[in-house]
Amino acid sequence: MFRLVKINYAGSNAPKYERFSRVGCNFIPKAGVAVDRIDNTITAAGYYPRFIVAKDYKATGNEPYLCYEVTDNMVFKVEIVGDEPVELGRPVGISSTGELTDAVEINEEGSGRIVGLCDNPKYVYVKFDRKREYEEW
Repeated sequence: MFRLVKINYAGSNAPKYERFSRVGCNFIPKAGVAVDRIDNTITAAGYYPRFIVAKDYKATGNEPYLCYEVTDNMVFKVEIVGDEPVELGRPVGISSTGELTDAVEINEEGSGRIVGLCDNPKYVYVKFDRKREYEEW
């Protein structure tokens, strides 16, 4: 689960929220899951988490999904999976603990970077850099 910890150089820690249609979405998102957007509908995130789902949803209902856009100045606390050594500055890519994209893993090609370590070794603080995504194209 991606938990927004702080937004550096911002007047508040309130992200910019957007609502997306349920039409065409083939999964039920949960709070803290990384997603992408295609034609105002959310999809599973790929290389970079463009949006984070803001709250849990049930399978029934027609309420639009509330998400917030990921920016370069956001710091997230997130679970790290895999057996690689965890160190400050290591690059990470988005991953999953189940069927949704809700974690990171050490990945030299990833768009994120570890900027802090938690008391619990299962979690790290991460920032994402959109510039790395564009360099890959």
